[in-house]
Amino acid sequence: MPDSDRQQGDCIGAFPGTECGTKSKPSTDIDPHRVGKCQPWSISAGLRSMDITAQKINILISSSIGQDTALGSIEYLSHALHYFLLSRIWRKLKARLYALLRVIQRRKTTPCQHHSRPERVRTPPWSPLLSLSTLMFDTRCTLRLLGLFSIWTWGSETAKAPPVDRMVRTLTRLQLLATTSYQLLENVAFLMSKDVLPERLWGRLDGEKLFSWSLLSLCAHMILQLGKLWRESVLRKEEDRKVMLSSNGCINMIDKEEESATGIGDNDTEISIRQEETTEARKSLISSLTWGALCAHWGMPAGIGIPEAFIGALSFVADAWELRDTWNSIEVP
Repeated sequence: MPDSDRQQGDCIGAFPGTECGTKSKPSTDIDPHRVGKCQPWSISAGLRSMDITAQKINILISSSIGQDTALGSIEYLSHALHYFLLSRIWRKLKARLYALLRVIQRRKTTPCQHHSRPERVRTPPWSPLLSLSTLMFDTRCTLRLLGLFSIWTWGSETAKAPPVDRMVRTLTRLQLLATTSYQLLENVAFLMSKDVLPERLWGRLDGEKLFSWSLLSLCAHMILQLGKLWRESVLRKEEDRKVMLSSNGCINMIDKEEESATGIGDNDTEISIRQEETTEARKSLISSLTWGALCAHWGMPAGIGIPEAFIGALSFVADAWELRDTWNSIEVP
């Protein structure tokens, strides 16, 4: 092996600033070329990743819908995590971890040392996760106090360009009425709970009843959404049937290869559009079913039998599609 190769191999594990072939102590002078190849690159990559994530979060919370989705995800996840930490599965997992730690501690300790039993972790009288969930709920209700303006805009756009189908148009108008009732009742009930309005209006209505009626109005909105999805699926099937019949007729009339290739490309585009519409309809179906069941459970005095431990997880599942699609659609330059 040549001396130059041996010296070069000895320099691989050497400290920056140490001369090859010597056994002197590493000097305090830092080689800028070696440092530039290792640490600054990883630090800059980490900072770049953090910068992209921060910009995407900023874009997400800049809109009212994205802000409500982000706060709702925190609310539902903290609620679900609270009940998961109280569940039997977590207690069993925690007991196994404690047993494993005791075995490791016995192997490390000497016989003269005393073994102390691990103290039981007492559950605090208050839960920070539930407090966080309640805070997010209050924040979302506060931001939704101005939600009637967005509902008005939706109604104005619907009036200017109503749906073509008669049934879809009727269901959309009923949805506008249900959503307006929900938002108005929630605003009044929330202001009553914060002592902005008196606890009772007209001597009979209290905040709990108004909250229940607002949730039942939202449940009606979700039921109407299911009707719209069914009607739109029927219309898509009818349109697909017409497209298939027309495409078969066009194919029989085509003689040139270029025209046939153009027709096939147009059909592929239409098929991809139909697939996207079907995917969005399925997501809306899952969200509407989940929210409809949750609103019915919250709005009825006795509920519909949904366990309290599953409410946070179900609420997050209802909004998970929207959060993921919104996050993936954000582009950072």
